[in-house]
Amino acid sequence: IAAGNDAFFVDDTSTISGAITNSGTITAGDDAFDVDTKSNISGGGTNSGTITAVDNGFIVDDTSDISGGVTNSGTITAADNAFVVRDNSNISGGVVNSGTITSEGNAFRLNNNSTISGGVTNSGTIESTGDDAFQVDGKSNMSGSIINNGSITATDDVFFVDGTSTISGAITNSGTITAG
Repeated sequence: IAAGNDAFFVDDTSTISGAITNSGTITAGDDAFDVDTKSNISGGGTNSGTITAVDNGFIVDDTSDISGGVTNSGTITAADNAFVVRDNSNISGGVVNSGTITSEGNAFRLNNNSTISGGVTNSGTIESTGDDAFQVDGKSNMSGSIINNGSITATDDVFFVDGTSTISGAITNSGTITAG
């Protein structure tokens, strides 16, 4: 799939029932997955192929949800953030990565009362080449454990949590974590 704008744009109280599975190539001129304005992807997402976005890999915005979580065993490359969850939105079911996630912005950015529930498990590579690996701010919450058996690298902070936000769950590392 090659798109000049978003590859998948779910907007205005819309729902994709069932999972989105990619084993090929998705190239987006903007966001690869944009779930906006009270919308939902109810079966989550699975990537074993390649996702490349000029902006964000996944953006969940304005009281929206990706339920069922996101699993990546392929490659996700974003010129901005790999995952953005903001404005009262949620990725429920967590994120499991055994592939490669690379972003020039944050790898995971939670803002304004938003949540990733179910934790993050990494046995692959998560790399932010220009910011934090995990940035949680604006009364947001990453619930569930963060388990790293792979590599997490950031040019700034690996974990940035502001005074109004939380990571509620253990951070367990048996891999490599490298900050700026």
